[in-house]
Amino acid sequence: MRFHIAPVELQRIIFYCREQLPHEACGFLMGSEASDKPGQWQVHSFVPAANRSPRPEHHFDMEPRDLIPWLLHTASGGSDQLVGLVHSHPQAPPLPSSEDLRTPWYQVPSHWIVSFTDPRQPQVMAYSYQKDKDGQIRYHSLLVQH
Repeated sequence: MRFHIAPVELQRIIFYCREQLPHEACGFLMGSEASDKPGQWQVHSFVPAANRSPRPEHHFDMEPRDLIPWLLHTASGGSDQLVGLVHSHPQAPPLPSSEDLRTPWYQVPSHWIVSFTDPRQPQVMAYSYQKDKDGQIRYHSLLVQH
């Protein structure tokens, strides 16, 4: 899979995640799959969501009220659909944690992690999650172009 995102949208993600430090930030990506190129996705917008985790320095839990309008929009056949989940790791590398792999978010086409291990140079990585034949969730790096 390949994801395309405008540099300005990627900067919006990083800016929002930085504003939430020292807490984990979260949100989701709206976009579409190219009808003529399966596996090619276009990210159109980043939608921040409140982190309602009781321990936001180490975990994220999206506020359902922030998600419902966008999920309904996708379900009703809106032009954009939910194509990705974003969250930050304030002090950890941009790799899925064991907790990330236990969430139901593996059903979304992409999972993006913004790491601030070096606050001057945040890293953004994107992954797809897949359940293998043993029921384990595995992740694969995605190619992101901006």
